[in-house]
Amino acid sequence: EEIETGPIRTKNVVFKARVNHSQDHLIEKAEELCKHWYATYDDQTNRKLAEGLGLRSHLQASAIRRNYNMDETFDLPVNAIAIGDTLGMVTFPGELFEAISVAMEDNSPFEMTMLFGYADHYVGYMPTAASWEYTCYETDMAHFEDGTGERLLETYLELLDEIHSRY
Repeated sequence: EEIETGPIRTKNVVFKARVNHSQDHLIEKAEELCKHWYATYDDQTNRKLAEGLGLRSHLQASAIRRNYNMDETFDLPVNAIAIGDTLGMVTFPGELFEAISVAMEDNSPFEMTMLFGYADHYVGYMPTAASWEYTCYETDMAHFEDGTGERLLETYLELLDEIHSRY
């Protein structure tokens, strides 16, 4: 089906995503545990570290070490594009959890809304707040604190509303 096109409008912002530093207090203990190990940081070392720290997975141990060196916030480029009043598109530099993209599509002012992931860099996974209670690869590897996915969704909807109303 053909879509009647109209003017193309864009809006770009930098979204300040807060980094998950909730377990930084474990870094000293992690360093103490690791100083007696001769292995490099591999999965086996991370499994021993996770067990020693009481974490649910070796991926969490890896994420704690990685996030510890990051600033409080991480700048994410977020873009919204509209073609006419029918098609809205947004970009994310990574992988959004499905609940975020579905909520965006359901609440978008456009008839059709598309999400393009892995755009403008790669920052990993963006889980929803409800996802944090489950043990899964994506939440264990996520850089961002609980609730950031919902704040990002609000930003997307504001951008889509703004470019839709300019038509």
